[in-house]
Amino acid sequence: MNYWFSPENNAFYPVALKNDYLTAGTLPDDLIEVSDNVFMEYSGTPPEGKERGIAEDGYPIWIDLPPLTPEEEAEAAAQRKAALLADAKSTINIWQTELQLGIISDEDKASLILWIAYIRELQNIDPGTGSDIKWPTQPEV
Repeated sequence: MNYWFSPENNAFYPVALKNDYLTAGTLPDDLIEVSDNVFMEYSGTPPEGKERGIAEDGYPIWIDLPPLTPEEEAEAAAQRKAALLADAKSTINIWQTELQLGIISDEDKASLILWIAYIRELQNIDPGTGSDIKWPTQPEV
């Protein structure tokens, strides 16, 4: 076995570093030997909507993420809104320059109009409404 798992800390410890942990006084006393397969499965990115938890036998398992608080939902919505706005503004940047120079094609002008409408819809979103937000559909590029 190359790894231990500490249920108390919900963390893996490489056996090869045992002496370092002992010297530092940080080696937990609840370690369980785990296979490399268990380490590989539960030390990576969790599946969507999951986080690493502890089974009754002390081994790691994937558990559902707890529901977000209203404040966390609002913050997540604000972050999503900001990211979508940044992407949209980046998309229309060249078209705006072409429009100002008077060299925009009719097709690009039509796309610019659609994207400006999309940006307005995004700007009108109130992140405080949390999970009840109806996100607008991004126009085709």
